Amino acid sequence: MPVITLAGERLIAQKQAAGAPLTIDGFVLANVPGLDPVAPIDRNEGLPDASHQVFSGGVTQVGYVNPNLVVYSLILDSTQGDFAFNWIGLVSTTDDNTVVAIAHVPLQQKRKTQGGVTGNAITRNFMLEFNGAQSLTDITVSADTWQIDFTARLLGIDERERLSNQDFYGAATFIQDGFKVVRAGGRFALQPGVGYVGGVRIELTEPLAVTVTARPASIWVDAALVGDVSGVEARLQVIVAEQAEGGPDANGVRHYVAKLADIAIDGVITDLRPLAVAAIKDALKAHKANSDPHPQYLTDGQGRSVAGEVAKSALAAHTADADPHAQYLDTDKGKQVAAQVVQGFMGAHMAQADPHPNYLRKEQFTTLISGRKNLLINPYFSVWQTGPAVVSPGHLTYLADGWRLHRANKFNGELNAHLLDNKLGMALTCTAASTRNSLVSVVQFIEASTLQPITRLGKSSNIKAVFKVRFCANYTGKLGVAVHNHDTSLLLGWKALAVTGGATFPFQEVEVAFEFADHHLSTERTGVGISVSVHIEDDTHYGFAAKVNNQLRLHAMQLELGETSSEFEPISLHEALAQCQRYYRAVTIPYLQGWTTDEERFTVGSLWYPTMRVPPAVSLLDLSCTGGIFARAEGVTDKNCYITLQPNGSGHTAIRQGRAILDARY
Repeated sequence: MPVITLAGERLIAQKQAAGAPLTIDGFVLANVPGLDPVAPIDRNEGLPDASHQVFSGGVTQVGYVNPNLVVYSLILDSTQGDFAFNWIGLVSTTDDNTVVAIAHVPLQQKRKTQGGVTGNAITRNFMLEFNGAQSLTDITVSADTWQIDFTARLLGIDERERLSNQDFYGAATFIQDGFKVVRAGGRFALQPGVGYVGGVRIELTEPLAVTVTARPASIWVDAALVGDVSGVEARLQVIVAEQAEGGPDANGVRHYVAKLADIAIDGVITDLRPLAVAAIKDALKAHKANSDPHPQYLTDGQGRSVAGEVAKSALAAHTADADPHAQYLDTDKGKQVAAQVVQGFMGAHMAQADPHPNYLRKEQFTTLISGRKNLLINPYFSVWQTGPAVVSPGHLTYLADGWRLHRANKFNGELNAHLLDNKLGMALTCTAASTRNSLVSVVQFIEASTLQPITRLGKSSNIKAVFKVRFCANYTGKLGVAVHNHDTSLLLGWKALAVTGGATFPFQEVEVAFEFADHHLSTERTGVGISVSVHIEDDTHYGFAAKVNNQLRLHAMQLELGETSSEFEPISLHEALAQCQRYYRAVTIPYLQGWTTDEERFTVGSLWYPTMRVPPAVSLLDLSCTGGIFARAEGVTDKNCYITLQPNGSGHTAIRQGRAILDARY
């Protein structure tokens, strides 16, 4: 059974990571002694020894079956052979002859047509399947448009064209002086030109010398169509003999002959070429002699006269019309109509109760969030607005809306993160072994306003919550879940669980209950809130990244207030997308003051944890200013918003209270 080699797998991963196209452009056939076609193929296998290779050539055709499945085909027609093969390789010659895929087959024979024995034509296909295969290889042709053996079809087309020429020109015809035998001194030559022999078009672009060793003599031309499935060409040879015969040669190629001239013993040349131009010359001469050979057309003088009269008449009628352009509005009418149309549309737009139904209103978004027990955004990883995958993540890589992939600096392996095919959950796949202590975490930040109202609770109260994860894996190791206070990095809850995975990916769940004093959520502090995370580490700790192709699938995460967890609550893609696309946040502005005569810029922590696709818009409410006036508020793409105060002439200004409302889109 064909397999993708490890070298091919690495090449595909490298091209995907670099966003570069993958070019697979060659086939290699080999006859490897002692090869067992049913034994498993070693994925480390490369090209066989050169002494065992029997054929190498380009890919005949490519096509796609679906976005994740592409086909590469090799077609060998009956002109190629003879050899036997039991090893087939698909290679990328543009990437150091990397062997991308291999197949072992029972010994097969490839024969060409020769000596009256008909050869065989074979087609061999490789189907490669991996995520985004069609896009990565830039294949735009559907496979079902060309998967045929077209050797017979092409040869039939060539033969039909030859027969058409023969019907028109006869057994042999030469145009003007083409192939005419002439004498220059003691030498003979054929004049350049075009001829048809047996329907095969032949041409000389320059004079061709002919060696005549004895006289009298006859000169013949032999024409044949020679080539293969990729193309044929007309070939000719000159024969000096008393008689020349056509017909098939030893390779099955059919030849056609025509006599050009006889040369007498004294050197006199008798031109025997059949000519096709005599009738043409006579007809053309009679055509030119006719005083009006094209009576269906107006002569130059007649055309000008008629065209002038028609144009004058049409222009006169146009000018005499009171409104010759009635289909158009004049300037004043156009302005009036345009203004009325604009006013009508704007009035109807403003009269609608919801003129922009494609956007969530603020109250709708607040209701959507407050109605859910799960406090996480995008808990099933179903929304990936920044792209379908992350390969070899860097520190704090933006993974999916609301989520980050955190990688410790020690992590040496390669990690591929992608959305599962059923769109429920995310897969983390190790593509290269890690050699040192390392840590990878999937993290989401939950701000204070999500966990409690904006008004501050008493310091004696505690917040209780439960963080729960559903997952599965194909390896045995451990998994850690954790909750931290984001402002102080205080560990609020932690649990490690043994992973009992296997080839069937059995489901497992783990949860951690935690509580903390609510003063850590004070709205007077910057960066308040918590971070929930799932940790996967190398074999020094948990064993995930120690082996290639180890995979952890995160199916669902849930954070809810209370002491005990409940069943996972399904969230539709529509709701998840709405949460990821629009996000409002109220930030209480702390006491701010400045002592400068210039504008003073103050930082208000907002901690937009995931990367935003556009900067947030900032508006201010309930401002109480002294000593100066507010100049502007700015939303930025980092983790803070900025408020700029403009002082009075004394150099002092302050905001004593107020709120900033940030409206962002992830």
